[in-house]
Amino acid sequence: MALPDEVSSDFREILAERGTYVEWGASQRFKALVTTPGIDYGMASGGWDATSTIQVRALREDIGAVGPVRGARLTIGRRTYKVTGMPPESDWPIAIYTAELITP
Repeated sequence: MALPDEVSSDFREILAERGTYVEWGASQRFKALVTTPGIDYGMASGGWDATSTIQVRALREDIGAVGPVRGARLTIGRRTYKVTGMPPESDWPIAIYTAELITP
């Protein structure tokens, strides 16, 4: 068994035990590992601006051929996030997205 296949198989088991459902678009849904939100600070007009960011790790095959793009909305639980970072094109089975909390 090739390394990407082993990683995919092991990651699927981890998702079954600890994965969280992520909703994307009108009807797409996949399981992913979601990091604990971190707080980033950036300069903005009038001072520092705090943003809450997460990383979403999922199997590429579960996401589909065309995954979320930059600016797409991901719903995890009752919170909505905006994709700010996307994985590069790769044969690696795990895709990692970075997303930022959208505050109401």
